[in-house]
Amino acid sequence: MKKKAIFSCLATICLLLILLPPMLTRAEKYSLITWEKKSKNVVNMYLELQENESVQDITAFSLKLNFDSKENLPEEPVFKFGTDFNSKNVSVRQERYDGDAQTMTLYVAGRNPVIEKGKRVLLGTIKIQSDENVTVSVDQSDFQTVDRFHEKGQITEFGDYEPYEMILKKEAETAAPETAAPASREDSDDDDYEYENQLKTEEAPEPNGQWMQDEKGWRFAALDGTCPADTWYECSWNGFKAWYYFNADGYMNSGWFTDRDGNTYFLHDQNDSQAGAMYTGWHWIGGKCYYFQDTPDAARPAGSMMKNGTTPDGYTVNENGEWTVDGSVQVREQTAS
Repeated sequence: MKKKAIFSCLATICLLLILLPPMLTRAEKYSLITWEKKSKNVVNMYLELQENESVQDITAFSLKLNFDSKENLPEEPVFKFGTDFNSKNVSVRQERYDGDAQTMTLYVAGRNPVIEKGKRVLLGTIKIQSDENVTVSVDQSDFQTVDRFHEKGQITEFGDYEPYEMILKKEAETAAPETAAPASREDSDDDDYEYENQLKTEEAPEPNGQWMQDEKGWRFAALDGTCPADTWYECSWNGFKAWYYFNADGYMNSGWFTDRDGNTYFLHDQNDSQAGAMYTGWHWIGGKCYYFQDTPDAARPAGSMMKNGTTPDGYTVNENGEWTVDGSVQVREQTAS
C-alpha cells in the first residue's frame, strides 16, 4: 500500500511538472492588451486575441483605465480611437473621464466583431499632460466583453496585463556649489563677445592700422607705416580694440606669455577674429580658472595674472594663479573647440 501511495504521488508530481511550464508560459506570454510608446507623453494601446484563446472574437466591450499619479492631473487625458474603430462597422465608440477618480471608461460595440483572433488592432492613443509620472493601467474588475454569440467575458480570462508607466517628472536640478565659479567671459551666451579690455564706446573705435599675414604669422602695420616689435601695442581694427604683444621680429604672440618683469599674461590662442588679444578678468584655460588684472592697480599691470592672493571680487588664487577653494584647485571638464 505504501508503495502504491508513493508511486501515485510521484505520478501526480510528474503530471504537475509537465503542465506547469505551459501554464507559466501562457501567463507570461499571452495578453489581450499591449502598450507602445510613441513619445514622452503619448502611448498607443493595442488589443489582440491570442491564438490559444477559446473566444474567437469580440463584438462589444467596455474597459476602465486608471491614471495613477502623486498629484491630480492638471489636464484631462486625451484619448483618440484608432482607425480600426472609426469604421462604419463600429456603432458605439465613446470615452468618459472621471476627474475625481482619475479614470476613463471606454465603450465600443459593432454590428460585426470589432476584435478578431490573431488580428492586432490599435484601440487608441493616450496623451497626458503632467509634471509627475503617471501609471496607466486597466481596471481588471471593470472590463467586460461580449462575443458574436452574446457570451459575456471578463478581462481575467485573457491573460495578465502590465501597466504602462509614463515618465514625465522633470529631473531635479543639481544644486549649485556653495562657492560658485567666478564669472568668466567664456560663460557668456554671446557668440560675438568682446574682451573687457576692448574700448567701450557707443561708436566703434577708429582703426589705427591694419593686420598683415605671411608664412611666419601676423604683423600689424600702424598708420605711420611702422610695425610694432618687441613691445605691447594697442591695435584697433574692424571695430575691435585690444592690447597685443609683438616679438622682436614684429610678429604677434599668442597663448601664455611672461614679460621681462616676470608678469604672466594670456593672449587669446584661438584662430578667430580676436586671436592674440590680451585677456583681462576671469578666464577658464585648460580646465582651470585664472584671474587677469582688469582694474587699475599701481602694483600690477593690466592683463597680468594674479598669483598667491585674493582677487578684487573675493576669490583665492594659488602660486600658479589657479582658482582655489580651501586650498583645492577648482577644475572643470573641457569641451572640444
